[in-house]
Amino acid sequence: MIHGHLILKSDGQILFIRTEDIDWLQADGNYICLHSGDECRLFRGQMNQLEEMLDPENFLRINRSAIVNLDFIREMEPAFRGTYRTVLRDGTELILSRNYRERLFAQISVPLGMRTLSVAK
Repeated sequence: MIHGHLILKSDGQILFIRTEDIDWLQADGNYICLHSGDECRLFRGQMNQLEEMLDPENFLRINRSAIVNLDFIREMEPAFRGTYRTVLRDGTELILSRNYRERLFAQISVPLGMRTLSVAK
């Protein structure tokens, strides 16, 4: 990572992607799909390594397979057994798992007992 850019090798190209343009990242086996707008860039990598590279002030892992740019979360609401349905600005729905929810709530300073969390667009 260099000055707010994630540098990736994808399909033989070297891409310089501004981290602020990343909506979310999704694990897919040994690959990661970087979602930015309507695009999905697939590259080889591991979520743990990527999580360490990204700024924890802006990015948070919400389950084993997803890291989300906090600026792209539109709303969250309780789902089942301590999980939360997380809706991104583009309508994508992801699950915040129980194992990762305390990190999110600590990050945004919201008590765990809150019923619904909405973030302005």
